[in-house]
Amino acid sequence: KCVNGLVVDGKGKELVNKVYDSGDKDWANALVAMPDGGFALTGKASVSGNPKLWLIRTDKQGNVMWSSIQGGSQSEEGRGLAVDTNGGLFVAGETNSGTTGVDAWLLRFDAWGNLQWDRRYGETGNQWGADVMALADGGALMAGRRWVSATANDVYLVRAGPWGHGSCKMVGGCGAR
Repeated sequence: KCVNGLVVDGKGKELVNKVYDSGDKDWANALVAMPDGGFALTGKASVSGNPKLWLIRTDKQGNVMWSSIQGGSQSEEGRGLAVDTNGGLFVAGETNSGTTGVDAWLLRFDAWGNLQWDRRYGETGNQWGADVMALADGGALMAGRRWVSATANDVYLVRAGPWGHGSCKMVGGCGAR
């Protein structure tokens, strides 16, 4: 029902052990260390019965500095995190709000938790964002998968510039919305 944040040092000594609770069913999928010693985690929080992407940023003691829940009328989830050169965050995941299927979803937040942009990538069928890495030019590379059939998926890569405009590489078509 909640997310437990446990951080240990290189010798296994417990540094942080906190519970983060949105008030309903919560899930964490990814965790990254921040330059100031804090951390960020992403996953999902249930809001009125629908899972929404949840991003939490903490200080080095694990105290919440800010939290953001993003999503529409259907389900969303954060699956991967990366820290950019300014201490902001990229989140990779998926959304099926406002679409006929699931789209890979890439979001960028500044260091204070303000959403800078979000982009959906996908064509017919389902695409899922699984992980993301920040690039030196301020952009990001998101990896995921694309549903092909009941027995097959393709690797799905999105190279996004600093403002989310990008190109996809996979077998089949690719588009940004």
